[in-house]
Amino acid sequence: MLKFWTLILAGVLVASSSAGPSLIQVPNDAVNRKILRDLDLDYACTGSTPKHLNFVLDEEARQKLGKRRVFKRELMKASQILLSNADDQFEKFANQDDLGIYHNFDEMVQELDQAVDQFPNLASLEVAASTHEGRSIYVMTLTDKTSTQEKTPFLVTGTHHAREWISTEVPLAFIQYMLNGFGNDDTVTQLLKTSTFVIVPMLNPDGGVYSRTKSRMWRKNRNKIKGKPTKGIDNNRNYPYKWGGRGASASGWSQTYRGPKAASEIETQVVIDLQEKHGFKTAVSFHSYSELILWPWGYTNKIQTTDHNIFKRHGDNMGRIMGYHPMQASGLYQASGIFDDTLYATYGVLAYTIELGRQFVPREERVPEINAKSIEALIYLFQNARDPFAGRQDTPVLQTMRKLERLVASLEPGASKEFRTDAINGLTQIENKILKQGMQGLKMATLLRAEIMAMVETQRKHQALYR
Repeated sequence: MLKFWTLILAGVLVASSSAGPSLIQVPNDAVNRKILRDLDLDYACTGSTPKHLNFVLDEEARQKLGKRRVFKRELMKASQILLSNADDQFEKFANQDDLGIYHNFDEMVQELDQAVDQFPNLASLEVAASTHEGRSIYVMTLTDKTSTQEKTPFLVTGTHHAREWISTEVPLAFIQYMLNGFGNDDTVTQLLKTSTFVIVPMLNPDGGVYSRTKSRMWRKNRNKIKGKPTKGIDNNRNYPYKWGGRGASASGWSQTYRGPKAASEIETQVVIDLQEKHGFKTAVSFHSYSELILWPWGYTNKIQTTDHNIFKRHGDNMGRIMGYHPMQASGLYQASGIFDDTLYATYGVLAYTIELGRQFVPREERVPEINAKSIEALIYLFQNARDPFAGRQDTPVLQTMRKLERLVASLEPGASKEFRTDAINGLTQIENKILKQGMQGLKMATLLRAEIMAMVETQRKHQALYR
């Protein structure tokens, strides 16, 4: 069987670029993750699972693998072809003016305008920013404007990534469900009276338009960095927390190009500005694809978050509703500078990414079910995670876990020496029993535990010399 696939893949590797990009599946192990990262191959949001990674074998990838034969041999030895032409999933939409059930940018704007006209007491529409190509990033706010009850703010985003068309459809469907349900559905009515929903259906309109009209597999935005021959930044590698770490590329050619600096992109700034304006308690970012519910940390797989049990409880319940697999994001692969990590680490938000469906653009007949299950999951979350971290006891172990999280973050690429020293100093006065309980609470990797204990002990001895 292995010989059969080797022969088939050899043909795929030498195929001309006119054949289109192929989608290849390989085992999700440390060696393959390193090869994909080192060669900057496109494997993000391509249906990967804890067992398998999928990557796009386009002409650029063929050339890279052709120059690195050892890498090619290792990567391909247990691989399978999932799609001989990844563009096939877009084939139905060859007519660029008619995307069927999927909205183009103008259709989305028209639907948002109509919603405000039809439900002026519930819906408001604003332009958060203008993109590099002059398009508006629209933000819809839903709430019962006549209600005087205290309101909890929530965030929903779609289309960080251009080719993930279904991630626009779910926020739009959620808007329609909430507006039409007010006064007719007790749960919807109560949520709108006690909540403010801020919804950005197409965070990346430049990329969204480009994918729908020019290059179906386009992922990034359309920003042109001065002095670089490339175009586009991955908005979901541009967030500030742990920007520049693993799983984000410094190469402008890469699909996961992180940008010239943290939060350099208009789209990223929109999310941060909305967070600082509204103070969201809970947030969901829709992507495609993989049928996954993901939560922090994404930047490291060496620890869980201090609040892992809370993330897991709600993630598991949404997973049951949708039939999706719930997991910490880095259990799939590490990615830095992402939405979830920044909202949680910097602002204390219960932030999730939901990877929708089994294709970037699921078959049209699958869309109503995906919308319905997603809405059900959102309703669950917004009912049950209104103040998700309230009631936590600030125990010595919990305090230690937070200090350990800070130290682990300081060990990542790009962290300053001063930050690391401060993080270590914060642990030296804690007794070893509590330190070990904190490490256990974070499910810290064994080697990292030993490394940190040694660092703390060294710093204690250093402090003792200068007392």
